[in-house]
Amino acid sequence: MTDVLFSFGDEFFYSNNLANWDAITQGQEISIINDSEKFFVVRNDIITYNKSFKIKGEKTLEINSTLKDLIFDGDTIDCIFKPYCIIAVNDVLEKGSGYQINDIVIIKKEAFFDSTIDQKINAVFKINNVDQNGGITEISLIENGKYVKSFTECEIEGGKGAGGKISVIINKLNEKIINHFSVLDVKYVDNSIVVELDEKIKNKFSSGEILIKRHRITANKPLIKNYMSQPFFIRVEKTPFLNLPLAKDNNIEQLYNQAILTIDSKIEQALRPIK
Repeated sequence: MTDVLFSFGDEFFYSNNLANWDAITQGQEISIINDSEKFFVVRNDIITYNKSFKIKGEKTLEINSTLKDLIFDGDTIDCIFKPYCIIAVNDVLEKGSGYQINDIVIIKKEAFFDSTIDQKINAVFKINNVDQNGGITEISLIENGKYVKSFTECEIEGGKGAGGKISVIINKLNEKIINHFSVLDVKYVDNSIVVELDEKIKNKFSSGEILIKRHRITANKPLIKNYMSQPFFIRVEKTPFLNLPLAKDNNIEQLYNQAILTIDSKIEQALRPIK
């Protein structure tokens, strides 16, 4: 096996979140490439972290955590965002002037959510009543809109007038926006983790969550040094499906074992019931 190995000088080996270590069982020997020291598997667990983050730049996240195994270079992560919508008008803060009854207006706010077809989803309002100067005295919500951050006050634009400002009641939607990114770099700064992504975050969200799941092997002893992005071998004596014996002679074992494991896997797939 040559999945990437991470360790911090303790008794734990961590996979990146793309590696599948399900087949690693208790008692198997771990051989780290270019290191003569041997380890044995005591336990294989799956650990899951769900952490909130703040967006610090177009491609940068900051997580309030000091967990060393939370996120690694090379991880592929899902960033989960929840947009907001306006649910009601709270009050008219500034009436403005020149508006007419039945004018349709929208929010003048740089917090729009851009849809997959790059259309800005804005709230829409209807002016129901005005005073003698065309100042807004009554306004109602027609469409809720969708936004990347919360706010309570906003200027409006459109219609025949200008200068109107309202306060609104805003709430998070149950909808989840999931974006996929690869992690290019991880830095520990004070009590937080700064993560550089491979792509820009499309919408200007201010926060979100990540979900990370990875394997953690507990070894029979602590590692003397740290390993990052380090390939390794798992030594086994028999194949997992047909229980075929594997060679132990160091001169031939890699070629033979790779062949016999491939045969074993192909036979298992061929005999697997069709669902």
